[in-house]
Amino acid sequence: MSQIEPPDTKAQPLLRILVEEIRHGRIQAGDPQSFPTYSFLLERLGRPSPSFFAGRRLQKLGLTSLNDWTLQHEELPKITALIVSKGTHLPGKGFAESHGHFGELSSWKNWWLQEADRALRYDWSPFLISAPYESGLEQNTESKVREGENETNLGDLIVMHPPPARIRHSDITVAEVLQWLASGESEKEILRLHPSLQREDIRASLVYAAEREMKSSQATSFTSRWTGKFALPEPDPEDARLSYLLEKYERNSQ
Repeated sequence: MSQIEPPDTKAQPLLRILVEEIRHGRIQAGDPQSFPTYSFLLERLGRPSPSFFAGRRLQKLGLTSLNDWTLQHEELPKITALIVSKGTHLPGKGFAESHGHFGELSSWKNWWLQEADRALRYDWSPFLISAPYESGLEQNTESKVREGENETNLGDLIVMHPPPARIRHSDITVAEVLQWLASGESEKEILRLHPSLQREDIRASLVYAAEREMKSSQATSFTSRWTGKFALPEPDPEDARLSYLLEKYERNSQ
């Protein structure tokens, strides 16, 4: 295994997602219904696409690179066997053919499921390298995470919409990272227990939390600044709604 080079940086994000799904037990051996689909993986990559384009688009976003990498090393399980079509829960025809299997599903189904099972039991962690994510991914903010002389856009690492905020290419939330740190776990321990995470992910979580706190403080300051700047209207006996709202305001203020 030590002589096998990790897959290239184009395949790394997809490999990380698959390893994360395996680690969380969401993929069950022998159950293609639990296998991740092309559409699902595109969403996790931040590149959602209509189902009928999903397979072709995922090929350009690392699937071909990851598949070719396993082809180059016979001893490696074919981890792309875990990726299936949303409608059929079967791998694309090109997957089987790229590995020398042609014809009807019945002729290669057993091989496919065996490779999927091998992939689920295999230790992929030595091949997860610390590499920057694709530069084309959307950026949700201009905030920077400083790592030495390098700067990374916070939006490259944190997905904020839809909430809760989570680490890109992972289902780990920012809140979970903060809870682990608060409980006393070291950065090194967190990275060991969660191989899909990188050091900059933890730093990005801290930056994100700090900015949220800053925005909260600014909102409080703004409220304090403008409280009492405008006079409330006088109660109007002919307008019951206005009187009710004024009374409610006064009760809440107390």
